[in-house]
Amino acid sequence: MVSGNTITRIVSPIISGLRHIFYRPLTIKYPYEKTYNVLESNYRFDPKEGVAYPGYKGRHILYLDKCTGCGACDRACENISEAISMVFGYDVTLRLDSTAYEELKKTGELCRAIQLLIEPFSAELRSFEKDGEIYVLRMNKEPIFNYRCEAVYENLIEDSLKELSKNGWSIELIEYKPVENMKLKISKDDRVIEIGIEKKDFGFRQNKRSIFPAIDYGRCVFCGFCVDACPFNALEMGPSYELTSFEREELFYTPLMLSSKFFETYPPETTWSEKTVMLLRRFK
Repeated sequence: MVSGNTITRIVSPIISGLRHIFYRPLTIKYPYEKTYNVLESNYRFDPKEGVAYPGYKGRHILYLDKCTGCGACDRACENISEAISMVFGYDVTLRLDSTAYEELKKTGELCRAIQLLIEPFSAELRSFEKDGEIYVLRMNKEPIFNYRCEAVYENLIEDSLKELSKNGWSIELIEYKPVENMKLKISKDDRVIEIGIEKKDFGFRQNKRSIFPAIDYGRCVFCGFCVDACPFNALEMGPSYELTSFEREELFYTPLMLSSKFFETYPPETTWSEKTVMLLRRFK
């Protein structure tokens, strides 16, 4: 015969389980559901007071109007993760004279050459602007950030020029200043194309060289040493920590990306049924 104590031990957990059905769940479905913590400040360092203020240690926020390009953050990151590099912004332009521009309107060898040159660049901006007798095409919408103009040439232009060279085009370097700019002339018969890589001046008085830090979040360990090292309070760390990406290159954040407090990455979209379940969970 079953004793009353045994029945109690069997029934008690069942009742407890049924009672918990109506409790609001403590677990969340991350990253679609998130906890809302008490607001706090970003992690930052005040060089005048010599005090570091506690706060979030997520993605960095860069204040371009305070950064002098001294490279203290870069040196602080050395031998730790080497995630920071000092970079310049570059614009790449393509120039044609009026004769070549008129020929470009027709499908021909010049048109194919132009298409080959612009292929590695973003396809968002594709219109020539007239500058006197010269037609100018800016190849990039946003500045291309790198540590020297030769790297921009090697990454985006060199392969196209090699292909054009195989097709009988001659390439001539007509101007070169290390870091500052590079100009090349591409010609065949009477057709001439000029490509220029020029360092962009962002117009900040405190940073006349226009050099700023960029951060590779595939390497960053979020230690905050770069924030401590900045003598001008130009860097702090914010609450954004979701920096995942399917492409390794997308983890490289340029100075303009770092300067935006609202630049975020988002998880993949959920289905309508999952959204309904998450909504019901909140109101339990």
